[in-house]
Amino acid sequence: MKYIKKLILEDINPYNKYMNKIREEQLRFFESLKTIKDIKKSDVHKIIDMLGYEGYNDEEEAIYDLEDKIKEWKKLNDPCILYRIVSSETIEDINKEEPGEHWTMYDWNLDGDLINSIDDDTWEDNPLFVIEAKVPLSEIDIKQTIIQNLSFPNEHEINVKEKGRNVEIIKIYELE
Repeated sequence: MKYIKKLILEDINPYNKYMNKIREEQLRFFESLKTIKDIKKSDVHKIIDMLGYEGYNDEEEAIYDLEDKIKEWKKLNDPCILYRIVSSETIEDINKEEPGEHWTMYDWNLDGDLINSIDDDTWEDNPLFVIEAKVPLSEIDIKQTIIQNLSFPNEHEINVKEKGRNVEIIKIYELE
């Protein structure tokens, strides 16, 4: 039994070697992308193969939507303007040093559908605020952005590195 456990846990297991090779390939691919604009249409099938298409009915729908999102991401300026909804008792209580990871590039997306898709109990007790910020493209977490968009395609989410430490807040206002 010890031998079997050792075989399963160690890299001598062919499956573990195979999975390590896959993880290394994924890592190399995502590290090769310096900004979200580096993603090519030809990368879409590879991305879907690596990450799946959990939020879609089928692979064809995921490919079409991801190709469309890539076209939109390529239109982003550097820095780009992103929006985030937060719940807080007051504007002063919002963490401006680390405003958060989950953003959207569309101000029209700051509506009830987005709010309802986010599961946060504190939102019932506090007002909602919008943080508008300038975000360098180099601060976008490309892999996490793609994962979120493949899992929750209607949120149009852009994920920012380091909890948003390197964004420049333009303004914060209460969501009406």
